Amino acid sequence: MAEFPIHRGWMYDRCYPGRRGFKEDFLIRVEDFVRTARQYKYYALDGGIRCPCLKCQCTKILKDQVVEVHLYQKGFMPNYKIWTFHGEEMPSVDLTAQENCLHSSSTGAHTSETDQFMYMQEMVNDALNRHASFEQQDNSHLEESPNEATQRVYNLLAEANQPIFKDN
Repeated sequence: MAEFPIHRGWMYDRCYPGRRGFKEDFLIRVEDFVRTARQYKYYALDGGIRCPCLKCQCTKILKDQVVEVHLYQKGFMPNYKIWTFHGEEMPSVDLTAQENCLHSSSTGAHTSETDQFMYMQEMVNDALNRHASFEQQDNSHLEESPNEATQRVYNLLAEANQPIFKDN
């Protein structure tokens, strides 16, 4: 079972105040990151490292030195504290602990689900332009009567459904 990584606040703390230079801790840990990424099984297959900089966001595979420069210049992409594109797995969550929390506060969870359903229903009604006030009124005035040609077609269809001979 994977565990949460150690504190990675350093990833988003690269410069001294006033951008007077890089913090040494950031420089050292970027080198550690590149070393870790080299050990990932896809490093050899891909021919490089997925660049987690703010611009590339793990969409480009680049050489080690280029990744380092990107991280120095642009910093890490937001919320990349678990290096899933570089060999780390998302930590699994203990389901029994979650179930205990839900049972202890079941009314709060139920209310939340009900609220979510009501919000969703409201969004659907808005999207379909349906509102409670329309549903309560007589909907007959909302439907337009057909024009003359359409009414003739309806009449012909109704006549076609009538039996030709009456049963004795």
